[in-house]
Amino acid sequence: MTLVCLLVALLVSPARAQEPHSPATEAFRAALARMKSVSDALTEYEHTFYKREWIGGSLDALQVIDVRYREPWDIYMHWLEGGHAGRELLYRGPDWNGGRFVIDPGPFLPVLSLSPDSRLARRRTRHPLHDLPLPVLVDKVVRDALAVANSPTLVARVVDDGPAQVRSEPSHCFTTVLPKDQDRSLYANKVKICQDPDTGMPNAIRVWDEVDGSLQLVEQYDYIGFRSDPGFTDADLERTTYGL
Repeated sequence: MTLVCLLVALLVSPARAQEPHSPATEAFRAALARMKSVSDALTEYEHTFYKREWIGGSLDALQVIDVRYREPWDIYMHWLEGGHAGRELLYRGPDWNGGRFVIDPGPFLPVLSLSPDSRLARRRTRHPLHDLPLPVLVDKVVRDALAVANSPTLVARVVDDGPAQVRSEPSHCFTTVLPKDQDRSLYANKVKICQDPDTGMPNAIRVWDEVDGSLQLVEQYDYIGFRSDPGFTDADLERTTYGL
């Protein structure tokens, strides 16, 4: 089961869900509905992506990445801080460059063209490039709701964590807890998703899973400075523009 299936597990039928009519459940349903509405209207956006993942036995170093996205599959990423600062990546969809993205790893290293699903492209990351766009996350949340509703009985607990700050941005967070000890196919034991009340889009996701017998934070993502319709031109998403 995918991460997004966990987020919609609370949408199962009332006979299955714990506290099916609780204010927390209803508030989270409303938050997801608004995310879907905003996401469906998006044609392009940009934000700063703060990323940490559990890799090789520990949380890796923080990566700070400028992300630009335009429908249907234009992606530009520029690493701003940390050990990968200066790295650039450009992907223009399956019909461009043989379906490969172009990446400049940094000084003294050659520019590479890689399939998003290749072993080298997936090295030291928990998700492929195709999982990056925010509309993909939101679409999966809504699309998988029916499949989860028809799945074997799951008891999900939803907690409304209330207002919060995500890197100085306003947010409202919800946590879902699922019994992975009863179903090992579940992606994780606990997931928190936070929504920016101004944009309606998620600005933070946290994922906990069992590692060596204890609950461990394995994915930590922040989406800061989200701006829809920035007015990208083709020149903003051309290989030569970024020296790739």
